[in-house]
Amino acid sequence: MLLKVYLDSSAIAKRYVFEPGSSAMDHVFDRCWAGDLSIVTSVWNLGEVLGVFDTRRRRGWLSDDEFRRLLRNFVGEVVRLLRLRVLEVIPILTSILVKTCP
Repeated sequence: MLLKVYLDSSAIAKRYVFEPGSSAMDHVFDRCWAGDLSIVTSVWNLGEVLGVFDTRRRRGWLSDDEFRRLLRNFVGEVVRLLRLRVLEVIPILTSILVKTCP
């Protein structure tokens, strides 16, 4: 059984946008590609990563071409890792969201 590592949206974004912690996330993804571990995240986190990319584009930190490249790289890697069964995406159920609200 593979070691499972949960990644939130900020960790995943570091894979695609260089910032402190990016090299650590590259190492995690490299280990995943090597079959040494699997990544677990939620569908919510994947959506937040897309939001991070869009925010950077709207603020002018990414050109439209860079934004499209990030989207292609992100979606492509997610699809490939899912096909290899080394990425597990957990659904967020309405019941879970309701329980988190005061």
